[in-house]
This record gives sequence, C-alpha cells and structure tokens, in this order.
Amino acid sequence: MATIDQRLLAASRMIIPGGAVADIGTDHGQLPCFLLEKGLAPQVVATEWGDGPYQRAREHIETSPWSDRIAVRQGNGLEALAWGEVHTVVIMGMGGDLMAEILRRDWHLTSSFARLVLQPMTRPAVPRLLLAAKGWPLIDERVVRSRGRFFVLFSYQPGDRPYRLSALELEVGPQLLQARDSIELEYLTYCRRRLKARCQNLSLSKQPQNQSKRLKYELMGRELEEIIDGKSG
Repeated sequence: MATIDQRLLAASRMIIPGGAVADIGTDHGQLPCFLLEKGLAPQVVATEWGDGPYQRAREHIETSPWSDRIAVRQGNGLEALAWGEVHTVVIMGMGGDLMAEILRRDWHLTSSFARLVLQPMTRPAVPRLLLAAKGWPLIDERVVRSRGRFFVLFSYQPGDRPYRLSALELEVGPQLLQARDSIELEYLTYCRRRLKARCQNLSLSKQPQNQSKRLKYELMGRELEEIIDGKSG
C-alpha cells in the first residue's frame, strides 16, 4: 500500500476523480502510485526534468504494481505532455515564480487541461495573480500541516473572465481568508506573524521603496487581524 504525506493526500482529493492525471515533478512517484491504488485515476503521466530525478522516478515506478499505467517522461515543465492529454495537472513542491513561469511558457498546453492543482513552496501570490489575470476561477483552497510546516494547495479550472484579487487575497488566499476550520484559522495567525516580521525587517531600511512595502504589509496585517478577531470571537 502506498503511503503519502498530508500534502499529497490533499492533492489527491482535489483532482478530477476518474480522469487521467499528470504529476509534474513527480519525485519518487508517490502520488501517481497512490492515485492508481485508490482507483482515483485510470492512468498517470509522471514527469521529471533532471537526469538524476528522472532515473530515480523511473526506478521507483517500474518496481510498483501500477507501472503499466504510469508513463514516466523526462521534460521541462509541461513539455512532456500532449495537448489535452490529461484532465488534471498537479504541480507541487516548487517556488511560485517557477510554477507561474511553467504555466505561462506553455499556455497553449495549460489551457487544454480541465484542472490545475498547485502547491507552491514560496510566493503563492505569483500563480494566483497569473490565473486571475487569465480569468481562471478558483475551485478550492486547502491548507495542511506536515512536519511542522503549513502547505497551501489550490485548484483552478479554465475560464476567460479576468478578475482582481486584493493584496491580502493574493498573499493568503481568498477562500482561506474565510477560515472554515481550526487549521485554517491557525494558518491565518501564522500569516499575521509573517507579515509582522516583514514589517519589522523593512523598518530598518531607509530606502523609500522599502518603506512603501512596509506600509502595505502593515495595512494587510491590520486587515488580517480584523478577520482573525472576527473568527475567534
């Protein structure tokens, strides 16, 4: 039986059930094996870019019971996929800047898939901003805690009606700001501490642009504190 951490488990619950999936940057192929074991996907494309990671993924997947339904391919970003080949594309474990660049660079491919499931390690505002500008509606946002860290996942589907997100929505996530459960409220508190730390660091700078950033973060922090107080009261 495949075992996966909370991040991968959350991702497995955000795909289109019963549709083909691509796992971009699959690492050891844990997510593809889990999806097939649980009957959540009929087939999976697992990709890696570097020679070493690609070989490790192949070796791990070839010894699994589901190797005949997992296509292991080497490619940069989405280039290993054919147009519309899968229903859901999962991209996890990389920075938000790189994630957005992957989507933007091959947008003709990106727009051919029915769902994106993303888990950026840093700067989640960057892919959020891109997808809002492209008019892709947000389906779901989730936060999980694993190994003492918070991880945010969000999913989108194709659309053509661009919309705007506030600075706080880009930073934290529009659905997560609703704090639907205790872990999401804990995440909002964590975000508030992070904004406060940024303000403190920027207060040491004399550069005008950094003071402008500090004021922006202070405003976001106050807005977030009001949300937290409203949820906690």
